[in-house]
Amino acid sequence: APYFLPALLGTIQARVDTYFIALYLENNVLAYYNVFMSFLNFSYSLINFTMAPFIKNMYRLKLKALRKLQYKYTLGAIAFAAISMFATKILIEHYYDYQLPNWFYLIGAINILTFSVYVLIINKLFKIERQKLVALTAFFALVVQSVLSYFLIPLYYLNGAILIYFSGQLLETFIFFILDRKLTNPNKDE
Repeated sequence: APYFLPALLGTIQARVDTYFIALYLENNVLAYYNVFMSFLNFSYSLINFTMAPFIKNMYRLKLKALRKLQYKYTLGAIAFAAISMFATKILIEHYYDYQLPNWFYLIGAINILTFSVYVLIINKLFKIERQKLVALTAFFALVVQSVLSYFLIPLYYLNGAILIYFSGQLLETFIFFILDRKLTNPNKDE
């Protein structure tokens, strides 16, 4: 299972901020954070759900075709991210009776977009058998998020947790984007 380690590291990385919030902050803050993150994770699940029927075919496509698919999927993800965070804001404010700063929703939308981008890149990297690079990237992001969480959550509370999560996502997206450009050259059609 060359896919197990990247999945395990990604799961731990997605939860490290929650562990530090539980360690440093009050339970009600953790509850607000978990509600927001649950909606964000639901959006990630919808992205995976929409992509699932096409994953097998992605492995059959040439890299040039995958690049075009990635571009179109990213455009759709922009609209989905906006709709998803708008719905999340309405649900949190009306059903949970809690106000989060608007920048949380902007961060959430950007996270949804980055997730959409790097899920496709990860599958391209898996296609060319670069699972170790995916695992190393996830491990590196996990270490960075853990260190940042240790120092910043006690200082900046919930704001720090959201920014740390966002930073981890951006870091991974940046690294995956570089790996994608270096390893999946569209002129080298495999």
